[in-house]
Amino acid sequence: MSENMRPDLIPLVVLSFDRPKYLRRVLESLRLQTRPVSSANVSLFQDGPYEQSGELQKECTETFKEIFPDGRVFDSETNLGTALNFHRAETYVFEHLKAPVAYFFEDDLELSPYYLEVLDQLSVFALKDDRIGYVAAYGDHRAPLAQQKQLLHTYIPLDHKWGFALTRNQWLKQKAIVDGYLDIIREKNYRLRDNKRIRTYFSGFGYSSTGTSQDAAKDIACCVTGSAKLNTFACFGRNIGRVGLHTRENFYDKQGYEKTVLFDASLQLVPPTDQFIEQAI
Repeated sequence: MSENMRPDLIPLVVLSFDRPKYLRRVLESLRLQTRPVSSANVSLFQDGPYEQSGELQKECTETFKEIFPDGRVFDSETNLGTALNFHRAETYVFEHLKAPVAYFFEDDLELSPYYLEVLDQLSVFALKDDRIGYVAAYGDHRAPLAQQKQLLHTYIPLDHKWGFALTRNQWLKQKAIVDGYLDIIREKNYRLRDNKRIRTYFSGFGYSSTGTSQDAAKDIACCVTGSAKLNTFACFGRNIGRVGLHTRENFYDKQGYEKTVLFDASLQLVPPTDQFIEQAI
């Protein structure tokens, strides 16, 4: 993608499991963006049931088709788990579509109307600088609005991979590392993954992680490839996932996600400095 490429051609991927009420809020916020969103350019990667009847999964796909009637649904009869669901989504956009960059959203990040406007700008920075692999715009969820305005053009390292853009270049750079992780994941359901073996795999690259999720694997991959992950300081997204695979109500409340104050306008970003990029690697 060049700086002049139409942003509405960038693939938008939504990953979903069993939370149709959250999913509806996320999809509505995606539909109501200030820049155009083509329904045909939005894809849902719906994971299958895990010890369930599949009714929630069916409700998720129906909700998606209601809001994005021309969107594509990639369903699954079996439970792939988060890592393999992400893998098939990434393979679709980067191998099948050959997209230079793609946007990924899970079913628990409600977007400000300006989210895509900001993510589009961040993606241009990433495509121009091979040191940047991931970018997102959900910001520092604890920052009051006055502080967001004061630090409007400040960047922070990206922690959770929520509402992010990933470049094809970064996906290719980290592919062998992530594939090794996925080989371990395929042996058991994602919920039952071999944490000890995964940590041993990570340590083979000279890095350690308390987590064993697919996010953790990609963090290790970014460390190995020397790639930065950037997030805006200002908040353009709000985590609404009070209950989920890795979240419980008491943890959600303790983190203060519900109190996130969204920045109330778009902005014209300035590129991150070389110093910040180097520090973020």
